[in-house]
Amino acid sequence: MATTMYYEEKLSGLTHSATADPKQRGRIVEIYISSYSREHHIYLKHTDELGKETFSIFTKKQALELRDAMDRAVGYLGYDQEKA
Repeated sequence: MATTMYYEEKLSGLTHSATADPKQRGRIVEIYISSYSREHHIYLKHTDELGKETFSIFTKKQALELRDAMDRAVGYLGYDQEKA
């Protein structure tokens, strides 16, 4: 079973006013490809602040739509114009 990690990041929790709260432990989000079912698929894994893991699997169409949606959101907010 081959697994390739593409993204792993701890995301901030939110305050009641929907802003980032660095004091909260947040969630770890991972995106990876693996062949658990003998075929390669894209998986999304969430690990909450208590260590509970949940998994989702993307179809090719869903993965492409998510990529396009993120690109549009980044462009709308101007993140692509900022220096890292």
